[in-house]
Amino acid sequence: MKYITVEKESEDMKWSRVYCNCNGTETSEDIAKAIVTECFVGKFNKEEHINAGCPKIKNDENLFILKDSYGCTNIWQIGGKSSDMTGFIVPHLYKVRKIGVMFE
Repeated sequence: MKYITVEKESEDMKWSRVYCNCNGTETSEDIAKAIVTECFVGKFNKEEHINAGCPKIKNDENLFILKDSYGCTNIWQIGGKSSDMTGFIVPHLYKVRKIGVMFE
């Protein structure tokens, strides 16, 4: 499949938060599966997909393919733990963002 990445200024590139509690053993895949608005498809592999008129994805670590309720296939990045405005790390709360869209 081909992909295009979302522009950095886009609203989609802002970090969202997702709650995932697996008793402290959360993996990036567990966090991707916890994104309620999307269905988990699998891990994104930069060698299996072609960029379409956008910069190539160089690091595919913590990138996952998820499908939304409209059937659109998206690339999501799983970030680190999230903190509140005082800098306190909120348990089981993680940063996620959509970084691209896939098509055939």
